[in-house]
Amino acid sequence: MKRLIPFLLIFAASAVWADCGDHRAAEKFANECFTVGTRIPFSFEYEGGRSYCFLREWTRTAAPGVVIYKNDDGLTARCEYTLYKDSPTVEWTVYLKNEGKKNSGRIKNLTGIDEYFTAEGDVRLLRAGHELQYVEKDLAKGEKVVLEPVGGRCTNGESPYYSLDFGGSGVTVVAGWEGQWQSLFERGRDNVHVRIGQKTTDFYLLPGEEVRTPRIVVQFRKGGDAFDGVNLWRKWMLAHNMPRTKDGKVVPPQIAATASRVYNEMMFANEENQKSGIDDYLNNGLAIDYWWMDIGWYTPSFIDGHWITGSWDTDMTKFPKGLKAIDDYAHSRGMKGTIVWFQPEEVWPDTPFYERQEFFLSVREDQKDTINQYQRIGGRKLVDFGNPKAVEYIFKATADAISREHIDIYREDYNIEPLIFWENADEPDRQGITENKYVVGHLKFWDDLLKKFPGLIIDTCASGGRRNDPDTLKRSVPLWRTDSAFNTLVTQTQTYGCSMWAPFTGTGTYVLDSYNFRSNMTPGICSNTPPAGADFEQWRKDFKDWKLVSKYYYDDYYPLTECTADEKSWCAWQFGTAKEGVIQAFRRSECDESSKTLKIRGLNPKVKYAFTDRDSEEIKYLSGKEAGEKGVEFTLTDKPGSAIVFYKETK
Repeated sequence: MKRLIPFLLIFAASAVWADCGDHRAAEKFANECFTVGTRIPFSFEYEGGRSYCFLREWTRTAAPGVVIYKNDDGLTARCEYTLYKDSPTVEWTVYLKNEGKKNSGRIKNLTGIDEYFTAEGDVRLLRAGHELQYVEKDLAKGEKVVLEPVGGRCTNGESPYYSLDFGGSGVTVVAGWEGQWQSLFERGRDNVHVRIGQKTTDFYLLPGEEVRTPRIVVQFRKGGDAFDGVNLWRKWMLAHNMPRTKDGKVVPPQIAATASRVYNEMMFANEENQKSGIDDYLNNGLAIDYWWMDIGWYTPSFIDGHWITGSWDTDMTKFPKGLKAIDDYAHSRGMKGTIVWFQPEEVWPDTPFYERQEFFLSVREDQKDTINQYQRIGGRKLVDFGNPKAVEYIFKATADAISREHIDIYREDYNIEPLIFWENADEPDRQGITENKYVVGHLKFWDDLLKKFPGLIIDTCASGGRRNDPDTLKRSVPLWRTDSAFNTLVTQTQTYGCSMWAPFTGTGTYVLDSYNFRSNMTPGICSNTPPAGADFEQWRKDFKDWKLVSKYYYDDYYPLTECTADEKSWCAWQFGTAKEGVIQAFRRSECDESSKTLKIRGLNPKVKYAFTDRDSEEIKYLSGKEAGEKGVEFTLTDKPGSAIVFYKETK
């Protein structure tokens, strides 16, 4: 492919590369909300009254990191909070508990945040849509926006990540809730009202019973723009809200491979062909970290044309020595191990787990024909993760399998929409209680797995990326962020949006030409291409490209073009620091524009940089001022076409 990269200089605004965090605003907010208590950032109704009125009459006690309000009936509202020293960020979760001897009064509309933020000028709302894809809109005065996910999985349709851009300042508001949240943004004359909570809360609490709100994270920016705010968020995620390996480091970027497309997931897999699949990669100079084994390794796994779940007994007819033999082989060849698929929350008829009916949530008979995640509900059940005995039962089965098969990455899928099950389980005067306990119970299930298996990595999958809120991502990484993988348009727009909120996401690649492979480059990538007849020289170059690019995934991230799902456009982004980084650019399949000028972000204007084209190895030298203010022109003669350009400080 003939490729040119002339560097056309055009005028642009100066790059912002200083810290734009507003630590004073964060400290002031925390002081007013938690230390002094002049404002209360959450809300609920109790016996018809509103918390902003009656909480000031309750007994209030405060200590570092916690504020407790208590009424005469024994109902307590405990707010646990953190003001981060290294970030302009405040985080809190509210717990309501009935410490009395009788049922509490009625609690309604419990929210994690119910706050007003000053906004006198223009307001732009940047948010994460379905599976964290990028969405933005201007918020006009008097306008109200109400958002919620579909079906009870927290990033299905909408995602609870928001950035309010006020021009020279901004506020990021994010909610950690694995269930059915609801958010409201309402523009007033000189403010924006923000309210986020579990959508339905209308219940009383039994003696000793406790519920919680979503975990709320608020971050303050002064100076820069919305995308500088994005990098404040990414820094906080990397420092405080991502899982760690056994040595205490953030889970690193990784490349995996699978033979799922060859053997219909694991239907026709066996020990021999899985080991052979590993050899096909390693013997051809394709270094991989993990071998991925998906649905179908257990028995029973397939009945009447459907994949089913309800047992983690290894299918010994396929794997007489267990999956452990494959994991041992992977380690013996210098790999990190295996990724193995589970789905503990959904149980099908005619399986061992299904016998324990007391542990499951069901739908009504007239709801069994409801289409739920593309198929009829029928006899499927949802494990009640709000029932400690049910969690104990599922935990033992899961932990036994992880231990027995020496699993390195526990991959948890979630191919069922739970909301209909939660709602059916609620009593008329206890609406929302099942969901609340389920969310708390599932997080505890993960926490217990991580405690039992130090160094275990959890991969969160929910029909792709439909459960990726901050509570989930604190404990896991999404190796499969969408079931719409392999489509270059989808994967490019997803990387554009996901990278703002989640430093680690993953996807797969199926057609291995450079454009497809580069479109699917993510911190976690899985090769799904059958190796027979492959151009291994091209594969080795693509894998090397990923290795070089992956060095920068945890640095700052900047989109360099608009985000469009249009094959007639360019798409580009940048990962890096003021010292070095990488730019990826794509000319899409129907784009008539052969050149695109990109303004590089975050550079030191006084420093000279070397820009090196990965394909042509051509090097151009520009100052940070030139590259940031005037721009860099990329020219791609092919459509579709792609470029990878590395930049680095020079002396």
